[in-house]
Amino acid sequence: MRRILSIILLGVAMVATAATPSAATVLKKVSDTLRAMPSASAAFTISGQNGQESAQLWVAANSFKMDVKNRLVTYFDGHTQWVYDPSAQEISITEPTTEELAMVNPLAMLTSLQKSYKSRMLKGTTGKYVLEMVPKTSGGDLTKAVVTVNATTYLPEKAVLYLSNGSTATVTIKNITKLQRLPASHFRPTKAQYPKAEWIDLR
Repeated sequence: MRRILSIILLGVAMVATAATPSAATVLKKVSDTLRAMPSASAAFTISGQNGQESAQLWVAANSFKMDVKNRLVTYFDGHTQWVYDPSAQEISITEPTTEELAMVNPLAMLTSLQKSYKSRMLKGTTGKYVLEMVPKTSGGDLTKAVVTVNATTYLPEKAVLYLSNGSTATVTIKNITKLQRLPASHFRPTKAQYPKAEWIDLR
């Protein structure tokens, strides 16, 4: 009887284990889901020590544009990044690192940058997968991220970013909308758009 009970318990444990996918499996499905969209837009909020801000993100492959309301507009064409600061009327031009991109674009670490992170599954609530992602290279501003993914759609819903100074920032994604492919020009600013801005090349 004891042996039969042990076999039953072992079977239950195996089923439970099989029902929980690995972090790598979830990340691949998230990446595949996002990459299947020719382009996408996401509305989200960023909460931290300085309060809460609303933002809009547009992505296509490795390019993105992010507009943080009344603060900054960031463009990235897959190689070069432009950041427009309306308060200073300046556009800074850089070639960002992997970590810098992850700090700006909350979807990047789940798609093009996921190989730069070690990931593991954490305990989540019903219908949610929770992943912990830690940069493989230490010493940067981002020490880890905890990402919540919808278990049905495989779309990210929230990311909590833990910073080296002890603070956290929470990105809450309101919606992700599939779009027709956006042109490359959508991810590069022009002087006609910002005629009064000073362009500062920091590359």
